[in-house]
Amino acid sequence: MWGAEMVAHSVCRATAEPPVVDYLRMGASTTKQALKVEELRKERESNPDDISLLRRLKAEQTKLRLLRAEVNVEEVVQDQSLKVFYERCRPHYKPPHVEETLEL
Repeated sequence: MWGAEMVAHSVCRATAEPPVVDYLRMGASTTKQALKVEELRKERESNPDDISLLRRLKAEQTKLRLLRAEVNVEEVVQDQSLKVFYERCRPHYKPPHVEETLEL
């Protein structure tokens, strides 16, 4: 077993609850990072010749880009984990969003 299958398999046998990623915390950190970038952009507009400001802006933009990429990867991993978890542990566990979908 590899990746999400291993996580789902071990979680199913151990606790019957899927792994959950704290997206609120991740979303808050991307928002903070985006606000920092926006603030630095405004500073750059008022002072376009400041090289150190430009370097800080580029560094913050890079951090924001990497953080967003990491959040996207975490979303994919969680989706795959829930899918495998549901497939392997169907008799014991139904995630809330799956139960709502099944009722429709």
